[in-house]
Amino acid sequence: MFSEFHIIGGGMAGLTVAYALANGERTIHLWEKEKLPCMFSSSKNAAIFRTYESDPTLSMLVKESYKQLGELEKKAGTLLDRCGLLINPLEQDYYENAYIKNNPEMTELRSVGQTIHLPEGLDFSGYFLSANGIVDIHSLQNYYIRTASMQGAVFHYNHEINMNIEDGAVQLSNGNSGNIKMSANSLIINAAGSWAVNLLKASHVWTPPVEPYKRHLFFIRSRDKKTGHVKKNNVQWPVLWNEKRDFYLRSEGDGFLGTHCDQRETHAGDYVSDEKEFHRFLPSAISVFPFLKDYHIARYWACLRTFSLDQIPVIGFDPFIKNLFWVSGLGGRGITISPGLIPEIQRLVSSNSSETNVSLKNNPYSPIRFIHL
Repeated sequence: MFSEFHIIGGGMAGLTVAYALANGERTIHLWEKEKLPCMFSSSKNAAIFRTYESDPTLSMLVKESYKQLGELEKKAGTLLDRCGLLINPLEQDYYENAYIKNNPEMTELRSVGQTIHLPEGLDFSGYFLSANGIVDIHSLQNYYIRTASMQGAVFHYNHEINMNIEDGAVQLSNGNSGNIKMSANSLIINAAGSWAVNLLKASHVWTPPVEPYKRHLFFIRSRDKKTGHVKKNNVQWPVLWNEKRDFYLRSEGDGFLGTHCDQRETHAGDYVSDEKEFHRFLPSAISVFPFLKDYHIARYWACLRTFSLDQIPVIGFDPFIKNLFWVSGLGGRGITISPGLIPEIQRLVSSNSSETNVSLKNNPYSPIRFIHL
């Protein structure tokens, strides 16, 4: 049984792991190469909490995540602005009714057909989920850190970690102090986001097929043509998500936050904005929501979404390295699914079972599924 844990990565995945495992008795160290947690993907996304998914594994996970979020809110206070989500989906969530049937207390996750009237005579129709909305990322991360710290977890910032494989196990080192002393019962948890696979490339070992993809987010607003002043945004709309046109939009301060869902494979840490996406965004936005014709881009930025080959998270013990556990490939859903991963991580780490013998029915997120392809 593992009693010491070294978590690599201080984004939402790593903080979730620290929160899940800290119990006052375990030795837990979290290593983050930046000066603060959640400086990259976890702080550059749209923070949308969405429980509508067509994939069966994700469908169940996001709904369980909503239940777990409710438990967190009992201790941390409000973490989710339940402004609602109105989605025009490509595929139905066929597991919605089955989940609610087995969890009658979660009827608030049932979607209902709805149409809202937008400016320029536009009607937007889809499935409305009243319990979805926007996560307060800072409150969630602060709660994870504060609670884990009270249970003895130690957070090390500004430490860039290197992984080396010796005798089939991970050895850790960093530029600040060289080799990191570990006990014989140490488990390394790789939650390094877009850097997760890179950490092991020098050792030439097998890694799950996980790759980062770049996407851009845009903050737009409108000015009064006479005064030049920024118009106030007083709309009370839910998040509008048109999957068929690859576009979503949500209220943000005195404007809107949106994306045309561009996606391009890239490399770890590539947060450089692409100018071509700047020129593509407004024409795309106006084609979906004509009322945005008088809006301009106030700022934009790139974020990374790290996906596995089948777009399902990679959670579980490495099949070849005896002290390595993966929490990777959250694929742009980290904010939504992190609460749901808490009991999964606790269960899987405590089982201490070899991934070479694991049943995918018991752990559908196991990295071994890619070996079976």
